Amino acid sequence: MAETEGVRISFFMILLIVLILVAAISAVAIYARQRSIGSLGTAEKKLDDRFAKGEISAEEYRQRLQELDSRRKRPPEG
Repeated sequence: MAETEGVRISFFMILLIVLILVAAISAVAIYARQRSIGSLGTAEKKLDDRFAKGEISAEEYRQRLQELDSRRKRPPEG
């Protein structure tokens, strides 16, 4: 009886460790994805500012904005 209790406790400890690892990996993945999306937002802001200042043409603005949108739709690398 005592031997099966030890096995049961070991199983639950391993399960707990696996769940903690899965949660940690998920948290890191979500954080990394949010950072990459946030950096695209910053790129859009810079692009908007350059267009507003007249540094780039409307055509160049549209092309670059389209490129940023296509990057947002791609799955993250790595």
